[in-house]
Amino acid sequence: MPVETRIDPALVENYIMTLAQYGAHGETGVWRPVYSPAWFAAQDQIATWCE
Repeated sequence: MPVETRIDPALVENYIMTLAQYGAHGETGVWRPVYSPAWFAAQDQIATWCE
């Protein structure tokens, strides 16, 4: 029996916009090289969401 998966578009948008703050570059870009402070901050944010 298939399981229905529901995606909340507003929640996904919130996650994307929150992650975009880490390493924000210019008006619409993100510069977040691997292992940079911005990368670690984004990883910490994701870990918090997963708790």
